[in-house]
Amino acid sequence: MENFDFNKIKDFDSHINTSIPNYNEMGDMAVALNHHLVPDGGKIEDLGCSTGMLLSKIESKIPNVDMLGVDLADNLFISQTPRVSFLKKDLTKHTPKADVVILMFTLMFLPLRERVKLLERIK
Repeated sequence: MENFDFNKIKDFDSHINTSIPNYNEMGDMAVALNHHLVPDGGKIEDLGCSTGMLLSKIESKIPNVDMLGVDLADNLFISQTPRVSFLKKDLTKHTPKADVVILMFTLMFLPLRERVKLLERIK
């Protein structure tokens, strides 16, 4: 995340909803897919989770899974719950440990050389 400063955006959810057409619908699709992909008692990691809104949607629809949101920005995370936690960390130094990993509009903010490395760590 070399050039874009998420900390300067006051209402990130509103910003992304106006910047990316059908963003909410994509989130709904991610929830539906995860409902079929994550095992009961499994774990989901959302890398580049921003405010954690997608994890909040998943939490309301999929019972019995734990979720971790990882992002580098300071001001984005919504409150943590027993099933959703957040970690402030640089994704170039993070190795996910989950049944399902979400990267929704995240890779484009990583340097090219780091994208493949992250995908290899996920694999």
